[in-house]
Amino acid sequence: MMSSNARPPARPLIRPRQEGFTLLELLIALAAMVLISMVLGGVLRLGSRAWERGEQQLEIQERSRGLVALLSQELRSAYPYAMADGDKLVHFFQGERGRVRFVSALSDPSPAGDASFRVVTLFLEPGRGLFIRSAPLLGRGLPEEGRASAHLLDSRVQEFHLRYLGPDGWVSSWEPQEVKPAEARSRGLGSGLGAGSAPESAPAIPRAVEITLTVAPSRALGPITLPIFAATDLKKTNPAGKPGS
Repeated sequence: MMSSNARPPARPLIRPRQEGFTLLELLIALAAMVLISMVLGGVLRLGSRAWERGEQQLEIQERSRGLVALLSQELRSAYPYAMADGDKLVHFFQGERGRVRFVSALSDPSPAGDASFRVVTLFLEPGRGLFIRSAPLLGRGLPEEGRASAHLLDSRVQEFHLRYLGPDGWVSSWEPQEVKPAEARSRGLGSGLGAGSAPESAPAIPRAVEITLTVAPSRALGPITLPIFAATDLKKTNPAGKPGS
């Protein structure tokens, strides 16, 4: 017989199975998260760059539209103004490949309250941008160019090239054309100065001016070339009266 004080045999201790991830599963999950993060980050970066580029292009278009409109307006206002050059009369319009100077029919108020012609100069200063210089034409002869202050139009312009349409096609420069004696008599220019519309057969000033601007807005977009074509109107009348009278 077993003693009443005898202990029952010990049962083996069975531990319940614990739920969790193995080290391999954790490494696989971590690698998947890193891969997903890299893909999402790349998509976000591409979207951000596309948005930024779109904003820059919109800004460039807005600013360039204003610059193109201004240059076109100034060149369309070019007037075949006749002035004395030594012992002869010439229609003043002087153009080079990177610089142009002409008389504009867009008048500014004079100190006396009358309308006057303007002498306009468009030029590029390397490293600084595109400039315009404008001075009223109040007396006989052209005002000294240095007396009028230059105004910056756009500091982003890196290149400024012009061509001029003459009777024989496009040329890279334009010199003041002499007023023929018959034309001077018909327009009453014997006194040495005067104004009026040039005859259709005489290209007193270029029939058109072509401008090519190279604008460098940012490193992301690179340089942008803007072609501008402005036709001058040789038949325009003088809205300011006869200058120098």
